[in-house]
Amino acid sequence: MTIDGKRLEVDSSEFRRQLMIVDSGTDDTFLSSPVYYAFDYAMAVAMRDKGYVRDYNAMAVCFSKSARGSVNWSGLPKVEMKFLRADLTLPPQNVFHEQPDGRICLAFHPDVAGVAGVQILGNKATRLFRVVYDLQMMTFRFQAHAC
Repeated sequence: MTIDGKRLEVDSSEFRRQLMIVDSGTDDTFLSSPVYYAFDYAMAVAMRDKGYVRDYNAMAVCFSKSARGSVNWSGLPKVEMKFLRADLTLPPQNVFHEQPDGRICLAFHPDVAGVAGVQILGNKATRLFRVVYDLQMMTFRFQAHAC
């Protein structure tokens, strides 16, 4: 998993330890705790470098612009998730929820906030992508802008 092309600082075995479920019925994405906390840290650094201040609400890690202005979606960090035979490059709108007060909050949480021990790729992350299952080859992939 990368943020703006930089790999997360987490033992690669963490990605193999828990499978990930693609769940169109779950809005947000839930990562194993070690992966989530590495993601959270890397995102905080990337957002700080882009002029955002870390903030919290009751349910998520959020960010506010340090200077007044609206969110520049194209300037936000790019997140890439790498699977065994598929990569998923997420546009910022698939990574953040925009709040009425102008803050943006991560649509990612540690697994303990959902079902402990289970990673879930939620539908916010896969919006604007078609999830393609190849039952003969026992693989899946993502097609961008296919919906």
